[in-house]
Amino acid sequence: MDEKKHTIVEKNFEDRLKYAKSKTKHSENNKNNEKELSGKQLGFRIGTELIAAVIVGGLIGFGLDSWLGTRPWLLVVFVLLGNLAGLWNVFRITSGEGYKMGFKGKNLN
Repeated sequence: MDEKKHTIVEKNFEDRLKYAKSKTKHSENNKNNEKELSGKQLGFRIGTELIAAVIVGGLIGFGLDSWLGTRPWLLVVFVLLGNLAGLWNVFRITSGEGYKMGFKGKNLN
């Protein structure tokens, strides 16, 4: 009778072990998908930053050109400034600078 109880416990343990292993594999697959998704999100964000900066620079330049009658010089200048601002934002996003809270601590090593 003790052997029957022991085999039932072993089977129950093996079932639980298989279940736990399958959950671990499932969570590893989800982590890989999340990493891939965050890469896609970063790509969309970088593209959006570049496009938005150029469009905003162009609109400011066009508006100032229309107001001051200096066509197309301010448009060209502000489109170039928009490009620079977009590239600067991409640099900040990819390097992680400018979005961290707190002080940059000194290395005390």
